[in-house]
Amino acid sequence: MGTVVLAVLTVVAAVILFAYLRRTDRLRAYRAPGFSDREPYEPGPRLPRVQVPVWVYVIVVVFIVAGAFMTQSYAIIPPAHRGLKVTLGQLEDYSYPEGFQWKLPFAQKFIIMPVYTYSAKITESTASSDMQEITTQLSVQYKVIASRAHEVYKSYLFDWEITQIKPIIFEEMKATTADWTAEQLIQERPLVMAQLRDQLRHRLEPLGFEVISVNIEDLQFSQEYWDAIERKAVATQEALAEKNRLEVVRFQQQQKIIQEQASKNITIIQAEAKREKQIKEAEGLAQSILLEANATAEGDYLKLQAIAKGIEKIKEQLTPEYVDYLVASGWDGRLPIIAGAEGGLVLDLRTLFAASETP
Repeated sequence: MGTVVLAVLTVVAAVILFAYLRRTDRLRAYRAPGFSDREPYEPGPRLPRVQVPVWVYVIVVVFIVAGAFMTQSYAIIPPAHRGLKVTLGQLEDYSYPEGFQWKLPFAQKFIIMPVYTYSAKITESTASSDMQEITTQLSVQYKVIASRAHEVYKSYLFDWEITQIKPIIFEEMKATTADWTAEQLIQERPLVMAQLRDQLRHRLEPLGFEVISVNIEDLQFSQEYWDAIERKAVATQEALAEKNRLEVVRFQQQQKIIQEQASKNITIIQAEAKREKQIKEAEGLAQSILLEANATAEGDYLKLQAIAKGIEKIKEQLTPEYVDYLVASGWDGRLPIIAGAEGGLVLDLRTLFAASETP
């Protein structure tokens, strides 16, 4: 860009000098008494060219030199780049950010270092842990760490992908695929990519590179492996069919057991229903007997109450005189056979009477 600006300034200076010379020629060749600048231009005989003053050339040269110094005193760092300042062949240990940067004319220059994302693609033959040959197509997205761009340039210039990136990717790719079987490389691809990404970050970050992502774009296996896969698939399908047949038999047996259990449950339910019915009938009979007994007991109680009331009434009528009357009216003239005495003594009067009658 500085060269373009310098060229433009040179052209402008030449145009100014040419215009000045033309102006001087016209004034000296056509100036006459009564001539006015407002009168129309009429060409006349050419006169010898007038000598240009030295100061005009000095101004033009100064203008060109100043323009050259101005164009060499700054640099513009584009987006996604860093500026590396070199002073008389020595690289500074600093990466300048994007935008306008000053520099010493002709003594310093800026090397524009890209820090955007690169994509390194590798297709190589590797081996799995079960010794299957695999052709792996890998894509790694990375970029130069912006704050360390000067270190990367000082170590590798612009050839870091050939000298560092691809050899390290190839080495780690082989080491990673050797940790997994061929089947795992297919089924666990995200885990394989995560492991490879971590290993690449461990290797490349100390060198000044940031690993953004790792993608396994394609895995191609040998024909022998695909034949083995096909045989395994056929065996799996046959085993699945046999398993399904066994499941059908097991289901039928389970249905039979369920039906027998249902029949047994129906019999149990019917027996329990019958027992409940008998219990309810017995409870009803007991309840009726209890009610009848209660009714009978209540009738007897009323009879006893009536008798008790009669006895009470008789007791009220039994006076001592009435009792003596009943005793006297009921005596048959015979004395009692047994009589009691004081002190609890009991005498058999028949024995006494028999003793008195004996001579």
